[in-house]
Formats: sequence, structure tokens, C-alpha cells
Amino acid sequence: MEGDTYIIDAYNLMHADDELEALMEQNLEAARGAVIHEVSEFAAREDSRVVLVFDAGGRPGAATTEKAGANFEVTYTAQGQSADDFIEKLAYKQPKSAGTAIVVTGDYAQQRIAQGAGLLRMSPREFLARIAESREELNETARQGSQGRGKVRLGDRIPEDVRSALERLKRENS
Repeated sequence: MEGDTYIIDAYNLMHADDELEALMEQNLEAARGAVIHEVSEFAAREDSRVVLVFDAGGRPGAATTEKAGANFEVTYTAQGQSADDFIEKLAYKQPKSAGTAIVVTGDYAQQRIAQGAGLLRMSPREFLARIAESREELNETARQGSQGRGKVRLGDRIPEDVRSALERLKRENS
């Protein structure tokens, strides 16, 4: 689902993964870092916009959003605001013309709200499977490239329209 927008309830996602859930019990910060890393790599591989939303918990202050890549944001909700509340507002703000938007949550009520807003829904386990599938697709591409040429070239991964535009710029500047 390249080019899609994913709005993810971070703690729902973390609780759906046995390793992350175990890590959360020992070191919540490390677990957050691990999920941020994994989801940011997915966003880059799939060229998808991703908003990962964490509940504020006891953290005081307003909501904060950190840009963690070209198409990846991490949001910590405001004090007293749940990730569900934030995701609901974000779901209704999604432009309908911006492609497919998918809410990733295990909360049934949130899934219904997402559908009511015209967005798709995905369970955290389905999203974790999508991450694994995406990683495997990349590994397969790398294996095929290494069998054929020895290396995977960046130029092989650039979409044709971008490659054409770059060639045109190159000719114009020569």
C-alpha cells in the first residue's frame, strides 16, 4: 500500500508484539525507541506517511509532534488527552483526496470511528504482519540484485518519472 497514510496508536501496536510488550515492562523508553525505529523504517521503505501517536500518560503540557523523517511523525498527546481522542480528530481532518488513510488500532470503537470518517482500519497484528512483509520484500529485492549484479543500485529503486525528471535536469544543466 505504497503512498498511503497510516495513523497508528503506538501503545496498541506495542502491546500486539510479544517482544515489545516484554521490553515495555523492563524499559518503556527502550520499547518506544524500538517501535519508533521499526515504524520509521517501514515508512521509508513503503514511501508512506506515518503518524505514530503515544498517549501522554502523566507527561504535563500540550501535545507535541516530532518530525522523525520525510514522511514520519511521532506525536505525544497533551496531558489528559488519549491517543484515541487525538486519532479521532486526525481521522476527521484527513483530506479525502490525499490517497488512502488507514487507522491502526486494536480499539473497536476507534475502528468504527475511522470507518465513519471514510478511513480504512487495520489491527495492530495486521500492521505488524505488513511490516514483516515489507521487510521481506526488501530482502528479496536485495537477494535478486546481488545474484544479478553483485549490488542493488539506487538508480534501480528510483521511480521512472523521477528518473526522467533527473535526466532532463542533467541535460538542461550540461
